[in-house]
Amino acid sequence: MSSSGEGREGSFYESAIVQKESIAILKDFESLSGLMGKYPMFDVEGKRIFIEQMESVSERLAVFNTRMNLSDDPLVKQNLNQVSKQLLFLSTNMASMQEGMKRQISDFRRLLEQEEKIVDLNQLAGFRQQLAKAMPFERMSTVQKNISMENIMKDPSIMMTLSSNPRALVAIDDVMQNGPFAIENYKDDEDLYKTLKKVLEME
Repeated sequence: MSSSGEGREGSFYESAIVQKESIAILKDFESLSGLMGKYPMFDVEGKRIFIEQMESVSERLAVFNTRMNLSDDPLVKQNLNQVSKQLLFLSTNMASMQEGMKRQISDFRRLLEQEEKIVDLNQLAGFRQQLAKAMPFERMSTVQKNISMENIMKDPSIMMTLSSNPRALVAIDDVMQNGPFAIENYKDDEDLYKTLKKVLEME
């Protein structure tokens, strides 16, 4: 019996709630990532809304990870062990990734506070241009063109893998941060590796 209330052994990924939330997190993550390239030129209110949405996704992901850690499902435990090993190979862990997201959100808020104090329009335009150059928005936006729900929905097997594999969000974040060749980090997981190649249209 699962301590997370998922029911019979092996049923965690079959839960409608689990599938719905994992897909929702992926969709929201994809949506925010797609807007990242435009973020520097958002007005103050647009940036504030974007940051709040980032916080929401971060909190929901933390809850989802906690739920997996509380599950007694052997497959979940196996997948979590694989995730831990992969992250260790990348010199990080899930807690560090979550802290990194929190720091990024904190940096966004700090920069937003600076922008809110600028009243001269020319200075404001210059600030936003510098922001665009200082952060990897352009690269993330370019990769995002391939990591889209449109591509994901082309093949039901893609959605199935991404919604049932806890490494999926880690892998997508890795690709978003480091470019498409980061999928080579996931060759040990054949299904996930092939799925990422499909999503990126690299096959």
